[in-house]
Amino acid sequence: MRNFIVSLFLALILVNITCVETTAATQTPTPTPAPKPVASAGSAADFYKDNTVTLLCAMSPGGSMDIAARLYASFWSQVTGGNMIVKNMTGGGGLVGLNYAYAAKPTGLTIATANFGSVWVAPVVFGDPAVKHDLGKWSYVGGMLCPPWVLCIGKANDYKSFDDLKKAKGLKFAAVGPTNVDAIASALVSEFFGLTGTRIISGYPGAADTALAVGRGECDAFITPASAYHIYLEKGFIKPPPVMVISSTKSPYFPDVPALPDLVRLTPDQQVLFDIVQAVGYADVLHAGPPGIPEDRLNYMREKFAEITALPAFQSITRNFWPVWVAPKKADDLKSIVERALAVPKKDVARLNEIVKKYVAVLR
Repeated sequence: MRNFIVSLFLALILVNITCVETTAATQTPTPTPAPKPVASAGSAADFYKDNTVTLLCAMSPGGSMDIAARLYASFWSQVTGGNMIVKNMTGGGGLVGLNYAYAAKPTGLTIATANFGSVWVAPVVFGDPAVKHDLGKWSYVGGMLCPPWVLCIGKANDYKSFDDLKKAKGLKFAAVGPTNVDAIASALVSEFFGLTGTRIISGYPGAADTALAVGRGECDAFITPASAYHIYLEKGFIKPPPVMVISSTKSPYFPDVPALPDLVRLTPDQQVLFDIVQAVGYADVLHAGPPGIPEDRLNYMREKFAEITALPAFQSITRNFWPVWVAPKKADDLKSIVERALAVPKKDVARLNEIVKKYVAVLR
């Protein structure tokens, strides 16, 4: 029944939504078309009914971010009477898409979507030079699906548990980018448990690509939001269950899977580093636009985000893809998370960066 629902939903998406993938980081941005005149000035509902919104997904097609974007776009049309298309723009661990969206005209017709902690917050906190946006100035709309991160083992290899991984030498973890949470958490796992010869293969376009790399044996394991775990399990990429929750406590969704502190006693210094990962590791599917969107349009988008994510039909389909469901976050919640992340001491960030550099190998 679940496969039938998923297939039906994807078929509807193919009819109603356009997807254009961009992988070149040097692509010249195409300005958002000027909005058509609206019937009455100040009517955000009329504006969005008469114009098409581009939801710019910074991750590659087929992953959880992409699926979430297409699901949301299909409901946007139902709720607003307008149109929303999804455009994939990959590269730089998601930063190509974010930088593009941040520089777009603030009409409210270009909105970015990506993993909040891994793509938005972590590269800023860790000083990625490719960041071309100000984290505090985005026009935040809302966030949904904030599960814990989990460590998964590829089905193509012989490892069955974390004990097997600890005994192995030369493990390869797949990751999107060196400042993404997947790479940072993989580095800490390698460091805390003293894994020998570990390499983090960084540079995959998106989470779907890291999962595929693990599934076909290019890498041994990867760390991913739990919301995507069931997708990759059904595709045959990983072994059940996850072997570790990258959190200070167990997850109610995986009650038999240990949290990282259950497996190793952290020193005070290690706890500081682990706390940084948790501060930037929010796995929300975030929607945000460039600075300067007119207040009435931004408020309208926020209202519709809350309305769509509260719909029983939306939640029913969402739970078929992601059994791990967490209540959506409002714009003020997201701003508070940003403030906490930016308050992390620079000296501690520098220490964590040095650890990551020990393990990261660039894919491309």
